[in-house]
Amino acid sequence: YESGAIGVLNTCWGDYGQISPIYACMYGMIFGAARSWRATSDYPEFDKSIDLLYYGYDGAASFVKGLALAQRSCYWYHLLVKYSNEKFGNDAMRIWNVPSPDEINKAFEEIEAIIPYLMGTTWENEDARKSLLVVAEGLSLMTAMVMSDITGERLGVNLSDVERWLVSYKEEYLKESKMGELKEFIVVFYEIAQKYLK
Repeated sequence: YESGAIGVLNTCWGDYGQISPIYACMYGMIFGAARSWRATSDYPEFDKSIDLLYYGYDGAASFVKGLALAQRSCYWYHLLVKYSNEKFGNDAMRIWNVPSPDEINKAFEEIEAIIPYLMGTTWENEDARKSLLVVAEGLSLMTAMVMSDITGERLGVNLSDVERWLVSYKEEYLKESKMGELKEFIVVFYEIAQKYLK
């Protein structure tokens, strides 16, 4: 308002195979709305509010933020670019700097540490908890595939884990979205998994 803005557009995109069911995006969307309404909102105050009013579980925001930080080293985009360039026989898309194996392994461990908490807790907003669990499991698989591509190390993940996760992800995704985009995502995800987790 002070700068002449007439509104805010807060979006949640799933570019390049990003797994972003709506519950995975709600922290950012609600934070954007809070900051738009009251520019002085700070994270600790906001986290307490969203834990109480949206998630219904003390500390839920810390899980969401932990997943967001860990996924930065997942670097799933790296594999999608390679897949696209190999599939279409060109180098139209560039691969950015990839995190080191130590950074990728740290992210994998952080994601794996969050999963038991999401499995072992009950929130008032159970839909959000279940959705975030599916996201965490997917990030774990993606991180393992990136590690396999860079170092050959498998991190204890195999194709049966991917198949199980794709079923869970499909169920979660179809609660809020249509099948159209999902079909292609499943094909691409599984083809990449076959390459790196055989």
